[in-house]
Amino acid sequence: MVQHNYQCSKCSHIATFPVGNIYCCGRLMEILWSTNHKGVAAAHEKERTVVYEHPVTGEVAYPGRNDVQMPSRYRDRGFLKKDFNSIYDLQRFEKTHHVLNEAVWFDKGSGRDFD
Repeated sequence: MVQHNYQCSKCSHIATFPVGNIYCCGRLMEILWSTNHKGVAAAHEKERTVVYEHPVTGEVAYPGRNDVQMPSRYRDRGFLKKDFNSIYDLQRFEKTHHVLNEAVWFDKGSGRDFD
């Protein structure tokens, strides 16, 4: 599935979506054509993927929601909250841990989802 970075011409919000008509602030978002992908936000802060990762063991915990504080059971064991600022950072994590983010790669109800 082809995905593009889109940018709102009004608020400059940058997001990554499959190809299609994407709207923000009531306006059609434009594809952001850039060769420099470093630091390009994949999603709004509330929509970013978050994991808890232990820096020494590499153990990963997947929270149910990204907008809640880390539970003390992870914080006490030394886990760090890691959120992905770009689709490229997320892809690198997916490849190294052999996982896929359903919200990024599968369309709910389209026949390509996990259900």
